[in-house]
Amino acid sequence: MFFVQKSPRQTKKAVSRRAKPAFRSHLAFRSHLAFRSHLAFRSRRRGAALVEFALVAVLFCALLLGMLQFGIYLSVTNALWNLSREGARVAAVQTTSTANADQAIIDHIKRIAPPTIDTKTVNTPSSPMQISITPTNQSARTAGTPVKVEITYDMRTKLLVPNFKIQLLNGEVVTTGFLGSNYTTSTTMMVEAN
Repeated sequence: MFFVQKSPRQTKKAVSRRAKPAFRSHLAFRSHLAFRSHLAFRSRRRGAALVEFALVAVLFCALLLGMLQFGIYLSVTNALWNLSREGARVAAVQTTSTANADQAIIDHIKRIAPPTIDTKTVNTPSSPMQISITPTNQSARTAGTPVKVEITYDMRTKLLVPNFKIQLLNGEVVTTGFLGSNYTTSTTMMVEAN
């Protein structure tokens, strides 16, 4: 066999006349396919991550809102317990036997109440706070007898998420919410000697 050597100029022309392949080698083609499948995988992963975030964010926000609501509930109940204790202490050591002794106890409770407790109006039908003192008569409070101060507070004024009424298919009405509407606390102390 006889080989004829072609000049470099003839070789370039021969190559340029042929159709150029899209990829120079088989490995380049495989890497291109891998990159495209990687992009498709990333877009699918991005969509899955968005769905996962939406599910977790809803649960996280509900948990956060529940913790905030429960913290407010504990703060208000602690303040009401302290107010009833202070009112019972004033009633136990009160030495004056005036007709307005109960009003003096209520005024003391209103004066020391924290700003989170609404005490503008007390013992009216529209007020959130009701205070009762037993026995109601100051002359019945003698040394050694118990005096009880009871505070009822409408917790609906402190709810971040209100209670809802839902009517079931069988006609029954269910109220949602875990706090209820009223919180009642009372303190009983023995009246000290006058």
